[in-house]
Amino acid sequence: MTAHALPIRTDDAAEAARLRSLLERQRDEYEQLRALAEMQGDLIARRDAGALMTLLGRRQRHVDALTALNAELDPLRPRIGDVAAAGGPACRDAVRSLVDEVQRLLEEIMGLDDAGQRALAEGRDAVKAELTQAARTPRALNAYKRAAVPGATRFTNRRG
Repeated sequence: MTAHALPIRTDDAAEAARLRSLLERQRDEYEQLRALAEMQGDLIARRDAGALMTLLGRRQRHVDALTALNAELDPLRPRIGDVAAAGGPACRDAVRSLVDEVQRLLEEIMGLDDAGQRALAEGRDAVKAELTQAARTPRALNAYKRAAVPGATRFTNRRG
């Protein structure tokens, strides 16, 4: 130990280790969520509603886990730098890296979710247009049917 370094107290080191562990778990949950967000985009493109609903249920479990992790992290957030530093330079660097990685993952997930929402809206609009067209088709056919005079020959040959 150098003359300027303060000894790391056991409880401070334990709190720093807990912070690092929570951030690692948070990162792992975000990685799973990102993978599911990527799959979600594929399911939206294929219009596989059943598989999409199953996937959304899986996503919700990860969101619930993240909510619980955030509740554990909340008391540490205001002093995250001090807690990380109490674990020593390696812990401080690891915490900084984890925070950056979690932020990057969150931004990726948000981008994938935005793209998914746009694809869903486009799909909805396409289905609406198809339904509108399908509703018009019988009316057009019925218009031709009504124009025909009952009992009159609709087709003639060259002989009349």
